[in-house]
Amino acid sequence: MKSVFRLAPEQVEARILSQLDRGLLKEVEGRLQRVNYAKREIAVVADGEIRYLRVEPDSQLWFDDQKSILRCFHPLDQVKVVFQEGQPNVVKAMYAWEKQIV
Repeated sequence: MKSVFRLAPEQVEARILSQLDRGLLKEVEGRLQRVNYAKREIAVVADGEIRYLRVEPDSQLWFDDQKSILRCFHPLDQVKVVFQEGQPNVVKAMYAWEKQIV
């Protein structure tokens, strides 16, 4: 029987950011155009193009610095997505935030 050690979300996030720094992952910042909750797919408009991505069950989702679920994200949300290129592109981490009124 294999031993499985659960990593804290912060440890997983640190691993993702380390892979991003090494160029193994890509990142994009833009607006959600579409969220398909049933198929766990999103479309993000960024840099004048639409990127289609799959959100896996182990994808790290953060909304206002709190671990979240996909249902917290809606079209027109400003997001930053860290993903692995492929067919399909796979979300490793997605961050969204509410506008802060100062």
